Amino acid sequence: MGSTPRCNLPRRSLRRRRQIKKLAIIEQGMGLRVEELPEVTRRQLIVAATGLLVEGCRTAATTPQPNIRFTRIPKGDSSGSDKNDIIEGTVTGAREGQQIVLYAKNGSWWLQPLLEAPFTKISSSNKWLNATHLGSDYAALLVDRDYRPDRSIKTLPAAGGPVAAVSVTKGASASPAPTLQFSDYEWRVRTAASNRGGRNNPYSAANAFVDDGGALHLCIKKKEDRFECAEVALARSLGYGTYTFVVRDVPSCHGI
Repeated sequence: MGSTPRCNLPRRSLRRRRQIKKLAIIEQGMGLRVEELPEVTRRQLIVAATGLLVEGCRTAATTPQPNIRFTRIPKGDSSGSDKNDIIEGTVTGAREGQQIVLYAKNGSWWLQPLLEAPFTKISSSNKWLNATHLGSDYAALLVDRDYRPDRSIKTLPAAGGPVAAVSVTKGASASPAPTLQFSDYEWRVRTAASNRGGRNNPYSAANAFVDDGGALHLCIKKKEDRFECAEVALARSLGYGTYTFVVRDVPSCHGI
């Protein structure tokens, strides 16, 4: 019987075929179609793939984590559940739809400002602002849209799941805004500008004062090329009801 002819290939050629076969399997797993490539091309592809893996790891490692910062902290007062103030701050790394949840500590942590309005929106400039009752400490949580906060909790939740970030601060030693006494109540005097009416409106604490007769004066004064307003806000909630103010016009308010 005749023997089957054998094709004696050099060992180097066989190794090269095995290398090409392995390369084809790897690339098919990556979703690519690979033809027989020379050795130099295979090495270049391995280097390029390694570069992609390194770059992917670097990108994941440098992704900024969400962070909350307080820029206005109310006075610390653990007995001030009937008093309120403005709290505000900034947030970085927030995703679309996320909001801020505020708590003030008065024994337990209490949801702010109201149970019926538990969320604080984040503006397009990454700022947030809301009212809060006074407490010894204040907390801000960055949460997902479907998060449902508890009214009162003993311990704040840790970051994870629907809670993207948690920030806590002690109450300030003094109120961040000046105050005055009028009609036996404490009032906060506004100093921050507002954009009511679609334009920037500056405020000055000097435009709000109580005279010797006990009357409250709210003035609009011209300073250089602009007018500065006045505004006061009661530092505590009186609840729902009917309140009466007696208003008297003053022809001149310190030479306006």
